[in-house]
Amino acid sequence: MKLKNSSHAGFTLVEIMIVVAIIGLLAAIAIPNFVKARAVSQKNACIANMKQVEGAKATWALEMKKNNSDTPVATDLFGSTGYIRTAPTCPSGTSAYVLPNVATQQTCPNVATVTDHFLPPSSAKFNKVARLEGSPQAFFVLLTCFFCRCLLLPRRPAAFCTGVGWPALVTMAGFISKPKCKDPYG
Repeated sequence: MKLKNSSHAGFTLVEIMIVVAIIGLLAAIAIPNFVKARAVSQKNACIANMKQVEGAKATWALEMKKNNSDTPVATDLFGSTGYIRTAPTCPSGTSAYVLPNVATQQTCPNVATVTDHFLPPSSAKFNKVARLEGSPQAFFVLLTCFFCRCLLLPRRPAAFCTGVGWPALVTMAGFISKPKCKDPYG
């Protein structure tokens, strides 16, 4: 009886080692990119949460006729009747956002552990008096309000165009007098 010895029965040790080395090389390239992508997505989610809280604070201040030094409590902004259904948390931790006053920019609660979670300056809240005074935007807002109130909608109340009323717009833009048109509302 003859035994058949076949040398082509499986993979050699060298072939297996080459495959393992290729898989290890691909893993070494991919894993740091996955970690970086996770950190970037957490940062972007945190910034989006902070912008959402900033918007809720601004809306709360406008609707409740508050000024920049007032501070909302969590029940003012969050809940079924609030501006945001549930209080957001930073994805890098489990802490809820601390609510500063309306004028102060929102910060990440995990600022001690992550240093890149901050709102960029361009998304800072639009401060009515400081940013509108003497700017082209103020002129455009005044021109729009003047056009609406004097030409198109003369029977609408003063606060129709912008929600803040003509005297507030005049104060914000740094102008002293009203437009020279017939104003039935004074």
